[in-house]
Amino acid sequence: MSNRLYPEVVEIYENEKHLVYLYEIYRNGEKRYYLSIGLKEDFRQKIESKTFPGDYSREYIESWLKSKIGAFRKCGGDE
Repeated sequence: MSNRLYPEVVEIYENEKHLVYLYEIYRNGEKRYYLSIGLKEDFRQKIESKTFPGDYSREYIESWLKSKIGAFRKCGGDE
């Protein structure tokens, strides 16, 4: 368990049109992942966001993301 007060970016993904941030969040002692999808030219314009339970694998989250935005590449974050 972490005592972090703010979400931490753990991965950044991109493709031609989208910029995506994957955050790790601890709330009430439970880990969760939060995915924020925005347009690359104007990230303030969110397309979608989704929260996943902390026990979901990154592979599952990346598979879900691929079904939403198509192919992408990792471009930063913590591994």
